[in-house]
Amino acid sequence: MLLLGLIIVLWGYSYSHLVLHLYGGHTLTDGAGPQLLRSQCLLILFLSVNGITECFARAAMSKGEINSYTRTMSFMSVVYLVLAFVLTKMLGPVGFVLANCCNMAIRIGFSVKVIKTTFSSLVTSPLSGLAPDNDILFLLLTGGVTCQLSEIYIYQWSALVHLGIGVVVGVMVIVGVVVKEDFILAFIVERVKALLGKSNEGMDDEPDQSNDPTPSWNPAADNIGKSKED
Repeated sequence: MLLLGLIIVLWGYSYSHLVLHLYGGHTLTDGAGPQLLRSQCLLILFLSVNGITECFARAAMSKGEINSYTRTMSFMSVVYLVLAFVLTKMLGPVGFVLANCCNMAIRIGFSVKVIKTTFSSLVTSPLSGLAPDNDILFLLLTGGVTCQLSEIYIYQWSALVHLGIGVVVGVMVIVGVVVKEDFILAFIVERVKALLGKSNEGMDDEPDQSNDPTPSWNPAADNIGKSKED
């Protein structure tokens, strides 16, 4: 989920304006629409990380820790409302999204603390699998910088070329991630084998209707044929 969130942030930041322009024209792109969509992409990244860490932390918590966590989140709701009010006054709709990002960041920090405390005796922390490898991060950053440079220097000249660059770079990044991350490649191979197996079973189980004595959908036509033979 973290990889998906990073891809959405890096590509969403460079193509928010183009997407909104294709969807609604200047009505959506003249105002704060592109900045709002970019901030939403950032929120997706925080949501993806929070979903993993909070579920893992809740599964590892004791009953007392869950009750303490619930009280902490109740207090954080008040802090979030105050933060949302202040940032919205300062930045408009983007401030409301940024307040959500801050709320998710605090929840992620609390979950990470619980995970570290619970699994402190282990040599390898479960959090080590959350961050991608350095080569994947370098690939993502390279792709994101390329798309951002394309938006700055090429988008104003040709939106189609800008879109093509994003598609090509995106395919390269996705292929690189799939090849590097063994579990993704194994999942894809497993699903393809399962689909091929089902299709082969369906072909083997298909009945042979060449000598099927079942009458046709038109019994009158069958009776006419029999009367001619008699």
